[in-house]
Amino acid sequence: MGSTTRNARSAIDWVWCASGVLLVVLLVAPPRTAGDSLGVRRFLTPEVGGSFRLAQLFIMDDLDLSGIEIRATAVGPVSGSLVFTLRDIDTGDEVSAHVAAEDLVRAESYVFSFPPIQLSSDHEFRLDVAPSPGTARSGVALWATKGARLDYGGLLINDMPRWASLAFRTRTPAVAPIRTMFGARDPQRPPQWLAAIGLAGAWLALRFVLKAVVASADDPLLAR
Repeated sequence: MGSTTRNARSAIDWVWCASGVLLVVLLVAPPRTAGDSLGVRRFLTPEVGGSFRLAQLFIMDDLDLSGIEIRATAVGPVSGSLVFTLRDIDTGDEVSAHVAAEDLVRAESYVFSFPPIQLSSDHEFRLDVAPSPGTARSGVALWATKGARLDYGGLLINDMPRWASLAFRTRTPAVAPIRTMFGARDPQRPPQWLAAIGLAGAWLALRFVLKAVVASADDPLLAR
């Protein structure tokens, strides 16, 4: 009986600590938005430039779309620049920027940033990546994954749909919940840090609840 009780208490400690770690992760992790990770069936697109233009269709799942992160790599001498164009298919609005090809391959990923699109949630978007006018060569290709990766949209090469999707991730100005709780607040509403205190209290109370469950199960009077 003593060994069983010790094992049960060890399990309680493990569950309680694991729940605390999970709670911290949920509070500090920034929210994830629409996109597609680089999967197992990964491949490199044709080099962007010359006769190849790439595009990605997707539906945004949150407000204030403010950036798109893509993964590029050098496939030859890198030179010139590329033009990124994001078009909101629902409204016809678009933003664009010329990016030096060297900037795209300087790090593992590149973020095409722009002023937040406030009403972006549930809108259809198209991201085009093409050589800038007058650019002879880019030497840059993008990473993608084969398969029907998204419920809507996917990769287009020269406007032809492909059974694939670029590896990309959309971004918004949204921050981790913990920063929201302790950031600036509306004076007309209760402070959000009270929610953090409530969560901490609930986590502490969970330990006592779990201990009470084990104690009741170990009580011979209750076991009859």
